[in-house]
Order: sequence, then structure tokens, then C-alpha cells
Amino acid sequence: DERTATDLVAAAISDLTGPGEISCGAKLASALKAQLASSGVFTVVTDGSLGSGFTVKTDGGRVEHAFTGAAISEELAKRLRPDLAKLVK
Repeated sequence: DERTATDLVAAAISDLTGPGEISCGAKLASALKAQLASSGVFTVVTDGSLGSGFTVKTDGGRVEHAFTGAAISEELAKRLRPDLAKLVK
């Protein structure tokens, strides 16, 4: 749900400083814009190509953290036994 998703984004950016950009789907973007409007530190951008999840860019776009379904399954697959990794992908 939106509340859980916005809480996850807030936790992901809680320790980041400086201006940044959060890219996500339209539904999550509207909820995040409402939640982060007062901070003025992060800009929320709608990106329909992400599918599920979101990305966070800082340092002028030089540093990117991906919390998309594809990025998470890729990281899990790296840490699992090969037979389990095939199921995750």
C-alpha cells in the first residue's frame, strides 16, 4: 500500500544529505510529493519505466541507489545458492 511504500522511501533517504531526486511510478510519486513537500531536499520525479520500486539519485546524479523489483531480485540472486537464484530471477 502507499503508506508502507512511502515509509520505505523515507527510511531509505533518512541518512542522505544534500539535494537529491527520487524516481518512482505515478501513484507513489503523488504520495511522496505530499509527504516530502516540506523537506525541500528531494525532488520527486515520475518514471513509469521503473515498474515497481524507486530509485534515489544524489550528488548531482553521480550516486544512484536502486530499490526496484529488478535490482532487489538481482542482489538476492547474488547471495543465494544457484538453484534458488533461478527462482528469484
